[in-house]
Amino acid sequence: MGDPVLTVAVSTLAKNRDQLLARLSAIKADFPPAITFLVVSQLEADEGYFCFDGIDVYKSEEKGLSKSRNLGLRKCVTDWIWFQDDDIDILIGPLLALVKRINGFNCDVILTKVASRERPSEYFKNYDRYSINKRFLALRISSIEIIANVPFLRRYNLRFDESLGLGSALPSCEENLFFYDCIVKNSGSFMVYDDAIALHTTVTEARNIDYEGRYRARGYMLAKMGDFFSPIILIWWAVRRTRENLPRRVRLSLMLRSYLQALAHQINSDKE
Repeated sequence: MGDPVLTVAVSTLAKNRDQLLARLSAIKADFPPAITFLVVSQLEADEGYFCFDGIDVYKSEEKGLSKSRNLGLRKCVTDWIWFQDDDIDILIGPLLALVKRINGFNCDVILTKVASRERPSEYFKNYDRYSINKRFLALRISSIEIIANVPFLRRYNLRFDESLGLGSALPSCEENLFFYDCIVKNSGSFMVYDDAIALHTTVTEARNIDYEGRYRARGYMLAKMGDFFSPIILIWWAVRRTRENLPRRVRLSLMLRSYLQALAHQINSDKE
């Protein structure tokens, strides 16, 4: 594995940047030249670029996870990109095994598996429930599971919707809409890779979740999908039992409001 093949594009914030670079530097020697690292650090005091121990670092004054992902995509020079957060642990052996085979995969998007940091023999989520139906699969994936073919993304001008994602008013669903745009709207192909190549916490208490923002994001996402399934899914998310302390009427109101706002914006845009 000589020439660069895969870029691990990690999103972080200025306050976490130095700690992240120290962690990546400590493991970088274990990777061949086929794997490169790129860090996008937001909420910096100024814009800029520097290289730290062979790791490309792009500083941005902006905030927003989707903006970070898109900047990483623009700067990527390899054929494949793996979108990552700064709180994951990479499993070196399994990732090397994937990269050795990656150019033989006949697909545009690879969905990898992530294992639990607290219980490594278990997964980050129940992958057995992954649906073969790509519309429903799009609703279940996480961005840290996505390895995408960069020429495919650039051919169709595919990117993350910057109205969605952490750091925005709609703090989730960016990966779901991104995958939907890749696979459903643009007929891309995908595969699910069997082995976990990273660890992530499965302790819910360790994750600061804005549930109201999540439901607003879901409404927006469903409108942008423009699928005949969208209204059905919206109602299902509103009425199903959940662990969240949000009444059904509140969930429905949050999603319906953002759904209609996104539809109205789309109609006005089409008229212009």
